[in-house]
Amino acid sequence: MSIVLKKLITSALKMTRKSAFVNVSGVPNLVITYGGWIDDCSAAEVVLVIPGNPGLIEYYDQFMSTLFEELGGKIPVWGISHGGHSLPENDSCLPDLNDHPSLYDLEGQTERKVEFIRSHLPAETRLHLVGHSIGSQISLQTERRLPPRRVASSYHLFPTVQRMRVSPAGRRVWLLSRYLGSLVMAVAALLAWLPRQVRAAAVRLWLPGDTPAHALEASVELLRPASVARAMAMAHDELIKVDQLDEELLRGAAPRARFYFSRSDPWVPLENVEVMKQAVPELDTVICENGYPHAFVLREDAVGGCAKHVATWVKKFSEVVVEGKEEKAM
Repeated sequence: MSIVLKKLITSALKMTRKSAFVNVSGVPNLVITYGGWIDDCSAAEVVLVIPGNPGLIEYYDQFMSTLFEELGGKIPVWGISHGGHSLPENDSCLPDLNDHPSLYDLEGQTERKVEFIRSHLPAETRLHLVGHSIGSQISLQTERRLPPRRVASSYHLFPTVQRMRVSPAGRRVWLLSRYLGSLVMAVAALLAWLPRQVRAAAVRLWLPGDTPAHALEASVELLRPASVARAMAMAHDELIKVDQLDEELLRGAAPRARFYFSRSDPWVPLENVEVMKQAVPELDTVICENGYPHAFVLREDAVGGCAKHVATWVKKFSEVVVEGKEEKAM
């Protein structure tokens, strides 16, 4: 395929992108879709991307568009933020964090995903769930609460499903959320007073030089105090609740799930992978050999590489896009 033709196809696929805030249980959640908006869905299958924390779905925009392209534009790819992480321009519409903490904790975010699926996907549409980091735990819990056979497959990128608080990154975040939360919020409030251009310049200095443009923009949005507060509250809750491995949960998902790990992940040490494999030997686990980081959305090559891995797995279970066979119409 010529470079010009590929660019034209990519441009056409991206034209299918739509985004808007969707109210779920009184909390606005940003939804991004490729391949048709949620109100028009009649697809046999949909890929649903569930983010990590911070849960701004904007971080995954390029990953979603690349995945949609890798699937030939035949399966819609949707992504939904965590409530209160991606913010509307006027965030005063958000339920107060102190008055309604259960809307923003791990269980609340999981329930919102289940409710979103039930409200916006036809009952006959099958799902391919893609979870990243804590999004994998949410994805697994979501699958457990849906009817049998509703989930066709699931892919778990750098999943945090056990012993989060004692991981190297978990210990640092625990210190911040447990003891330095007020300082973090004070810094966020100070940054909020700076012009957006100054905040954007600071983000560009802080993040790697190959960070995709959409991830830079998402990082600027993350600096808003309301987003920081809800991400921190959720992180604190995760560190408490995600501890012992839920073997039954993993065993139930194993026939259609793949778990993708890094060799040097401060959230998921390799010994955690060994514990998972010993507890549930039938799990499909893959160790990344490309050096992709846990925060893969911040690196251009990792975004494309992970999208290709996920697309291959989706095709294995799809009745819409079958690799090596004639593709059926959506």
